[in-house]
Amino acid sequence: MQIKCSFAFDRIGRVAFLCNVISVVANDLCGLYKSIRVHVPYRKSSTSATQWIYWIFRMPADQIQYSEKYFDDNFEYRHVILPPDLAKHVPKAHLMTETEWRNLGVQQSPGWVHYMVHAPEPHVILFRRKRISAEDAPQVAAANAAQAIANLCG
Repeated sequence: MQIKCSFAFDRIGRVAFLCNVISVVANDLCGLYKSIRVHVPYRKSSTSATQWIYWIFRMPADQIQYSEKYFDDNFEYRHVILPPDLAKHVPKAHLMTETEWRNLGVQQSPGWVHYMVHAPEPHVILFRRKRISAEDAPQVAAANAAQAIANLCG
């Protein structure tokens, strides 16, 4: 696989990578995902069939605010507050998958599910995950780790 890239910053801190791709499938970016751990949406350039533009959203981690966890009998909950530049990328038509919210830069342990949209505050992402008993914890942790690895490269 051979990729020749150049990059530039735009006015809101994103990095644009212009890559001439030789024998690369556009979705095969596992190595790039591992090295930068951010979303790499792509679109085909109108100038060449082998030129792709990759936008990488690089927001400082301190701009994303994480709540403490809160609980009920069945679930544990938390919410995440996104800065305005990231909030505009939250889909309005559906709840996000784990891959989608991780691609926005949200970092938390596996197993959290985006379960609800609070329309007056779309920049607040609401998460929950099933509470587990102490004896089930090792099996659930192993399953979550396997799923996280599959999501990273799959």
